Amino acid sequence: RVIYGPSYQNYMAFFNTQRPPLDNPKVRKALSHAIPYGDIVTVGFNGNASQARGPVPQGQFGGTSDVFQYTYDLERAKKLLAEAGHKGGGFKLTLTYAAENVQEARFAPLIQSEFKKIGVDVEIKALAWSTQWAKAKEDPKTAQDMFVLLWWPTYSDPYETLYSLLHDEGEKPVWNLAYYKNAAYDKMIRDAYEIVGSNPEKALGLYVDAQNLIQQDAPVAWVADVLENWPMNKKLKGVVMNPAYPQVPFFYGMYIE
Repeated sequence: RVIYGPSYQNYMAFFNTQRPPLDNPKVRKALSHAIPYGDIVTVGFNGNASQARGPVPQGQFGGTSDVFQYTYDLERAKKLLAEAGHKGGGFKLTLTYAAENVQEARFAPLIQSEFKKIGVDVEIKALAWSTQWAKAKEDPKTAQDMFVLLWWPTYSDPYETLYSLLHDEGEKPVWNLAYYKNAAYDKMIRDAYEIVGSNPEKALGLYVDAQNLIQQDAPVAWVADVLENWPMNKKLKGVVMNPAYPQVPFFYGMYIE
């Protein structure tokens, strides 16, 4: 048998906000609307995923339907490109992904084919993870235009994800590979982190507001939340999947029927 359960792992595509044309939020919004999220779930993950709504996966504290979600809409994408001064597209982007990652290899061509429909050419480069990582660290002005990443939090609090992925890291980013800077966002997530123990409801509201704030700028396209699956012997009982550690079985509750 196979059991399925949610995980706090998700896939995203960083836009390089420091070089044109991706320094224009309208261009990033247009491209976010040109990503075929449904096809990515079907082809890239064999249906074992759902379209991501934001940086915090659904089911984790901070991951809610109150966060704005981009939809696949090529006409909207074309309209936004025209408003940004790129009617018909007419530019080329480089997209890199980790060559070791099978899911990324499956869905990167889907992004390429849909962007082509709005006049944007995408060159895909499958790089060893260490090479992709090093390229993103060299200089934002010469780094890849889109960086595909699989992410999971070190601990199950939205601050760890929101801080790591998008807070202002200055000139030497660690995980903020969109090179994004937003002081209001940085303050909002810090305020939430400081009160989450005493007032979780207010903290949740701040985390949602922070995610909606970055959705307005679209520095990242949130692609998919992963649905984990475990094949096992039918006689094995007491199996509980922890979404924070979906690839680690906890044996203390298991037994053979």
